[in-house]
Amino acid sequence: MNWIKKYFSYFLIIVSIFFLTYIIYISEIYWNGNLRYYYFKYYIFSFILFLISFLSFFLSVKIKTYITIIMFSIIFGLYLFELYLFFFIKGINFDTRTKVQAFLDKKTNITDLVLSVTPSNYLDKDVEVFPLSGISNSNTLDCNESGYYSIVETDRYGFNNPDEVWDKDNIDYALIGDSFVWGSCVNRPNDLGSVIKNISKSTVLNLGYGGNGPLASYASIKEYLPRQTKNIIWFYYEGNDNQNLLSELENKFLKNYYFKKNFNQNLKTKHDIIDTMGKKEITELIIKKNEKSKLILFDRIKILKLNEVRFIIGGYYEYIRRQLKNTNNEIDRKTPEKEITKVVKLMKINSDKIGANLYFVYLPEYARFKHKYSNKNYKKIKNIINKNEIYFIDIIEEVFKKTNNPLEYFPNNLRGSDLHYNEKGYFEIGNTVYKHLELRDFLN
Repeated sequence: MNWIKKYFSYFLIIVSIFFLTYIIYISEIYWNGNLRYYYFKYYIFSFILFLISFLSFFLSVKIKTYITIIMFSIIFGLYLFELYLFFFIKGINFDTRTKVQAFLDKKTNITDLVLSVTPSNYLDKDVEVFPLSGISNSNTLDCNESGYYSIVETDRYGFNNPDEVWDKDNIDYALIGDSFVWGSCVNRPNDLGSVIKNISKSTVLNLGYGGNGPLASYASIKEYLPRQTKNIIWFYYEGNDNQNLLSELENKFLKNYYFKKNFNQNLKTKHDIIDTMGKKEITELIIKKNEKSKLILFDRIKILKLNEVRFIIGGYYEYIRRQLKNTNNEIDRKTPEKEITKVVKLMKINSDKIGANLYFVYLPEYARFKHKYSNKNYKKIKNIINKNEIYFIDIIEEVFKKTNNPLEYFPNNLRGSDLHYNEKGYFEIGNTVYKHLELRDFLN
């Protein structure tokens, strides 16, 4: 045990200095200090490790030996758990590339491939127009939650539709909402629009896009909805639609839809501008990620960095932080009742104006079935919809409460609380929604 006596403390000092140097490099140089808030906990850990290293010079050889055994046992156990998560839980066939890396790899074979750029990306930017969709007539690489990166073939206006839908004289069902309507992380025909289209054998127009809150959804029907539309289906997501609405009201373009009855950007005529804006964002993102070679190096050391273990620990850390912050010990989505009520009324007025039926679909989030969850927002939103005499379709009651395992409708990849639905989830929701539409048509 002489090596422990001679080198243990020096070894800890070297490790702590190396760790601190690496954190400083990543936080202050690689990310230019923009993610300092994220790396703060690692700064704290490195200082604690350095303090322990210093104090270890005053410990007996016996205590140092015990610390060495415990330390190496913990490290060995963590790496075994990381390998288990990476190969068995996550799946050997799970695409572990970053989104940008996957894009750069696939771009060689798919020349018109682009990345999804959400309209919310422009909320705080000085832009010529405010988009409500993505880059048009392209293959759009979206996201990976089930093991593969989904690719959406966009239409002439950047939405997830076969382009020929715009040549139809009449639309049976128009869908509005955020990424859940857009079809995040699944390929066609597993998105909601395709599910409803295939079941109903009707004409379906998908006007959803990732990050679009209630006000952007309202703006989408003002800009793009054909006047010959029979039904409008508004999908509301409890996870972030309230916060998105408040953010949208801070944007100079979107708040005009809220305050000005006849405001319109004429976006159908401006998709060359929107496409240019999106491609510029993609270029800047790739440069920010420091090009392909560094991304590959980063990917190869993910296991060494305990990427999966840290993600799980980080998720529990965030959950505990949220629980301690919340006095009633529940995840509680605050409801901007005044603002959401006005958007609901605007939706109703617009749908009545063109003679379309308006349906409201309440979508639950992953956290509802994973943690203790408050129903305050759910009750308030339902009350607002009922007061305005809009048909309410409750996906919580009609899909998720009818199974013993609600999580079966989400990807099984141990990720955080913002998961989208998997293929099974989208199908069950689409099928349930259509049954309501069919019943309503029959009764009318």
